Amino acid sequence: MKKSFKRLIKPKKKHIKSIVIVLILSISFMNMVNHIHQVNVKADSGWDSSYDSWGSDSSWDTDSSWGSDSSWDRDYSWDRDSSFSSNSGVESPISSFLLLLIILIVFIYYLTKMASRKKQAQEKSQDLNTIINSGVEQELMNLFIQICEAYTNFDYEMLKKLTSPHTYERYQMELRELESKQEKRIIKDVRFHSFKISNYEKEKGMVTALFKVSFCDYNVDVKNNVTNETENQKVLNRYRCIFYKQDDLWLLDQKQLMESYKVKNSKPMEYEEVSDDQVKLFFPDKTLATLKKELYDKFVKIQVAWMNFDYESLQELCSNEIYNTYHEQLGALKLKNIQNVMNGFEKMSDRIMSITKSNDKVIVEYYLSVEFYDYVINMKTQKVKKGRTKQKLYNIYKLTYTMSSNVITNCPNCGGKIKQGTTKCEHCQSVIVQNSNSLVLSNKRKIN
Repeated sequence: MKKSFKRLIKPKKKHIKSIVIVLILSISFMNMVNHIHQVNVKADSGWDSSYDSWGSDSSWDTDSSWGSDSSWDRDYSWDRDSSFSSNSGVESPISSFLLLLIILIVFIYYLTKMASRKKQAQEKSQDLNTIINSGVEQELMNLFIQICEAYTNFDYEMLKKLTSPHTYERYQMELRELESKQEKRIIKDVRFHSFKISNYEKEKGMVTALFKVSFCDYNVDVKNNVTNETENQKVLNRYRCIFYKQDDLWLLDQKQLMESYKVKNSKPMEYEEVSDDQVKLFFPDKTLATLKKELYDKFVKIQVAWMNFDYESLQELCSNEIYNTYHEQLGALKLKNIQNVMNGFEKMSDRIMSITKSNDKVIVEYYLSVEFYDYVINMKTQKVKKGRTKQKLYNIYKLTYTMSSNVITNCPNCGGKIKQGTTKCEHCQSVIVQNSNSLVLSNKRKIN
């Protein structure tokens, strides 16, 4: 209470406005109560005013047999001792003071509560940053992988060490059921795509983590050695897990599956990639890593240009065929007053499968596995018409980039002659882009 009183006497700048408002409201309310009280007192005094209205000729005064010695005028204590007259001006200030005191107490309690909540939030944020900086994320990821391996190998002893009692009981029941069916669940090639600690309860030593992880997940008939599902098919799952520490060891307490995607046709991503030496044959100033980064950046820029109806950027990044197709599609979207929003790009994996040369044109085959938000909105109301704003799509693309050293002399669309320096075919009105010596997107195919 002392601290609260000190804060009230010497408040912070952000609280001064609130204090002034409370005081003004309190004074206004007190004046209103006083006014109401005075009106009530005046209303009650009507007995005397009506009494006086009888006038000087009233028989009450002239003919009354009470006389001058009547005790009515001499001894009646109504005017002399009545508590009504003596206390009529005291009741209102006391009530107003009590009301003001209650308001101030409530306001002090409010300030104390807000300060306490802010302090708790700051302490919680500090604890969260401390646990993140301690490198616990890697420990928890390793723990998840160990649990997957123990589950695959029916290692009950290891599962008991790595999980809480109730989680272990559930896993034990699942494995017993698999054993009765003579089956084995294979979980392999575990790979984390994102990992975030969202909450930390210091008193309980509990951590809540949100993460995305992909792995191969299929069942095997142990007796006949037959797989029930495709071995190369991966799943991408999003989990919310709670871990706690016991005897300096992290244990899995709860595991909740939030979302799950089946990644089909993931086998092409496992093909052998080109080497740095092969890259330098066609691009002497690039390495495999820098070329992959360039191709991925171009992919993202194209999606953003498509979203923003940025025709100029699309001309620079796409071949003539792709650009004209996109131009028509975007025109249709504009007529419908809708926009395709794409953002939150997150690369899962990528590979350059081949680099070849044909007719003075370098061709790069690029496989990309990527996640992003993809939905359609009404441009006027900004309301979503198709897709989800809070769920990312997982796609695998086969992208073909080409680079030509020749100047375009014939229209790629109709074959007509193109005059030097022109940007549009005079025969079919197709847009012509002279983007030689630069890698441009010439084909895009989704393979999942």
